Amino acid sequence: NTADSYWYGDYSAGSGWGVTPGDYGVLNLFMGNGAEWKGYTAYATNLVMDSGATWYGYSHNNENLIMSLKNEAMWTPTTAGTSTLTDSKVREFTGDAGYIYMSDDNAVNVTVGKFDGNTTLLYDHEIAEDGTVNIVGGNFTVQSAEAGSKVTLITDNEGIDVTDRELANQVLDDMAGKLFYTGYINGVNEEDGSVVEGERNLFGTVKIAEGLTTASV
Repeated sequence: NTADSYWYGDYSAGSGWGVTPGDYGVLNLFMGNGAEWKGYTAYATNLVMDSGATWYGYSHNNENLIMSLKNEAMWTPTTAGTSTLTDSKVREFTGDAGYIYMSDDNAVNVTVGKFDGNTTLLYDHEIAEDGTVNIVGGNFTVQSAEAGSKVTLITDNEGIDVTDRELANQVLDDMAGKLFYTGYINGVNEEDGSVVEGERNLFGTVKIAEGLTTASV
């Protein structure tokens, strides 16, 4: 892969054609060195993004996407206006110093079945006439996480007076509201009705970039 490597297209058909089309196949896609993909996947996909690679697309009704995002690679989960889909699912996600830009004009929510490692979610914001700040973009849901996993949510400080603690806390709270960890929720033992404690494996941090205010959730 090089910075000139790209694929503009979709994995929209998972089997062959003819009298015996065969079983659905698996797409193995390895991207690095600034390579780019614009499109969606609708069938089983193993996607490895490294070294500044970018994906501008989504998983279309596909619960069989296994994804690795590391070393400043960036995913923008978006339909690019080609679909009314509102959610993109990832069965397994492994992260290490990668980025997910959540605020595209056609952004979708992201749901991860199994999360391992770390990633950074980038959010834009809008300033309302009354001075309040609204975080723009989709939600990020983690259903289960490996121990020590971490998600950081960041927006820049443009138009935000970070010395105004009330405003800064409002921005941080709104951004924290974009992250859901359903694995944290306690369950109930069906046999005896006792409480089954949920996971405590995912750590979340929200930040205003270039500001001094940081909070954790």
